[in-house]
Amino acid sequence: MDVEGPRGALWSTARFGARLVGVLFGLALVASCAGPDPSDSGDAPTLGQRYVDSQVGFSITPPADWQTRPTPATNPVVTFVRTPADPAGPVTIIVFVSGTDEGLDANITAARQQLPQLLPNYRSLTDESTQLSDGTPAHLLGGSYTQNGAELRNLQMVAVVGGTSYVATATGPSTSFDDYRDVVHSSLLTLSPRIG
Repeated sequence: MDVEGPRGALWSTARFGARLVGVLFGLALVASCAGPDPSDSGDAPTLGQRYVDSQVGFSITPPADWQTRPTPATNPVVTFVRTPADPAGPVTIIVFVSGTDEGLDANITAARQQLPQLLPNYRSLTDESTQLSDGTPAHLLGGSYTQNGAELRNLQMVAVVGGTSYVATATGPSTSFDDYRDVVHSSLLTLSPRIG
């Protein structure tokens, strides 16, 4: 069974860096709002119900038992939060969708240049071309950085289709991110700008 997303609209055309800043502020907001829960971490990599937003035009399947938090604003479109929260801090997946005048390669080139400028102590750990489950060409970027004194890790799946960029970003504490990397990576691969 699919879960239908909230009504949404696309951002106006903007450079990848501006979208990335929005992603990072959204991640900071989620990280500051969710409190830790002393539950076990590192569940088996199982996916839950497919989330579909037919207004914006994408779907993604979050990890099983993660809470779906549609946002009232246009972007981010949706946030998925691991429940119960990891004792080290929240692990989230946030999806942003926006217009772009550039293709995937240009967006990734811009991201490579801008990530170290936007994220304190940024260190690239993953940078590879890939393909989404539906066959859409995509790119996976990941790294570590510091925010408010904490070291965080992220993994971003980026796809560009028909003048629209789709960015799904997983973020969590560096101390426990590897416990979730497999299930998060599996979830990010299900991002689909083609609904049907």
